[in-house]
Amino acid sequence: MVAAAAAPSPDARAEAMRRYMFTVEVKPECLASYKSHHDNIWPEVAAGLRRAGIAQLTTWQLGNSTRLFMYIETAGDIDLGAAVGPGSTYREHAKCIEWENLMDSFFVGGDWTQMSEIHSDDIEWNAALSLPPPSAMATPTRVIRFIGADGEVHLGEEPSAAGAQSALLSGSILDGTQKRTGKYATVVTLLAPLIPTNIFCIGLNYMRHYEESAKKRGIALPAKPVIFMKPSSALNHPGGDIYIPDLPRGDELDYEIELAVVIGKAARNVSAADALDYVAGYTVSNDVSSRHWQKQSGAGQWIKGKSFDTFCPLGPVFVSSAAIADPQNLSCKTRVNGETRQDSNTSDMIFTVARIVEWLSTDMTLLPGTVILTGTPEGVGAGKTPPVWLVEGDVVECEIESIGILRNCVTRAPTLSAL
Repeated sequence: MVAAAAAPSPDARAEAMRRYMFTVEVKPECLASYKSHHDNIWPEVAAGLRRAGIAQLTTWQLGNSTRLFMYIETAGDIDLGAAVGPGSTYREHAKCIEWENLMDSFFVGGDWTQMSEIHSDDIEWNAALSLPPPSAMATPTRVIRFIGADGEVHLGEEPSAAGAQSALLSGSILDGTQKRTGKYATVVTLLAPLIPTNIFCIGLNYMRHYEESAKKRGIALPAKPVIFMKPSSALNHPGGDIYIPDLPRGDELDYEIELAVVIGKAARNVSAADALDYVAGYTVSNDVSSRHWQKQSGAGQWIKGKSFDTFCPLGPVFVSSAAIADPQNLSCKTRVNGETRQDSNTSDMIFTVARIVEWLSTDMTLLPGTVILTGTPEGVGAGKTPPVWLVEGDVVECEIESIGILRNCVTRAPTLSAL
C-alpha cells in the first residue's frame, strides 16, 4: 500500500506547482528482475518520496516495453536523499536523479534523465507518447469516505497516517470521476467507502474452504456460484462494533474475510471477458455470520444468519480497479486478537470475479454501487474442531493485499427499543 503525503498547508498549496516527466530505459534482459524488485520496494520508496515533499507521484509502463515513466508534481526544492538513500539527490532544476543504491545494473546508463518540464495538460509529449494528460494520470486510486470536523460526510484521498488530513475529492468513485479539489479536511470518523445499492454474496467460493466445510457434509462442489444477499441495514464501518445477536445461539459468531467488488456501471448479460470493465474497484469486507441461524432459519436459507445489524463491515478504503491489475492474485488474511486465523489468496477462488459478474448479471441488472462479496477462504471458526467462535472483546482484522486492513471489535448488542 502506497501512503499519501500529509496534507500541505493552504499557503504551500497556493504556490505554483512544478510538473516533471522522467523516463528510464531498462535493459531487456533485466526487465523481469526489475519488475520483481520494483514491486517489492516501490511502496517504501514512494512513501519516502512523498515525505521528501512530492505532492503527486505516478509511474507507468507502456505495454511490455522497456521504457518506464515517472510523473512528479512538486512545489519548491526536493531532497530525495532521505527518501531513497545516500547520493540520491534531486533539486528542482537538476537534469537527472542518481540512483546509486537502487540496482543501477538494471538501467541503461544507470540514471533517470529528465525529458521535459510540464507547464500544462496539453503539451506536445502527451500526443507523442499517446499518454493521457497529467490530470488524468493523477486520478486518485485510493479513496475514503469519512466524517470531518465539520460534522459533514466527505469523499477524500486516503491520508498517510491517522491524524493526517485527507485531500477532498469531487466526483464519484463509481464512474472514475473523482478529482482533487485542493481542499483538505481532518478525518474524524472513517466510514464504509460507499453505501451499497445492493449487497450480493457468494458462498463456498474457495476450494479449500469448500473442503473444510461443505464437502465434509457431502455437499457437491457448486456448478454455479452460490448466491445470497445481505440487506443494506447490515452495513458496518471500519472501526465499528460487531454486535453479538441476543437471540438463543446467536453467539455462535464467525468471521469471513472477503474481497468486495464494487460495480461501477449498470451490468446486464455481461460476458466474463468483459466483466472487469464494469468493476469500479475493490474494498475489504467481513461476511460476519451467526452460524446456527445461518443453517436453522428455514429451508436452508442463509440470509437471516448473515444479515443481523453490523454484519457487513466494509473498508477501510476503496481502491480503483486501475490500481489492482489482477484481482485473482491477492493475499488475504484474518487475525483475531493478533492470531492469524485465515491466510490464503484469491487465486483459490472456484469462480473468478469475472465469472461471478457474468453469472449475477445474466438476465438481472447489477446497478452502479452494487457490492459483491466474493466468498471466504479456509480457516473460519466453524471449520475448526471444536468450533472457535468470536466472543465479546475480540478484535478482528481482515487484510487484503493492495487494499488494507479492516478492523472491528466484537461486543454485545445494545438494548434498543423497538423502532
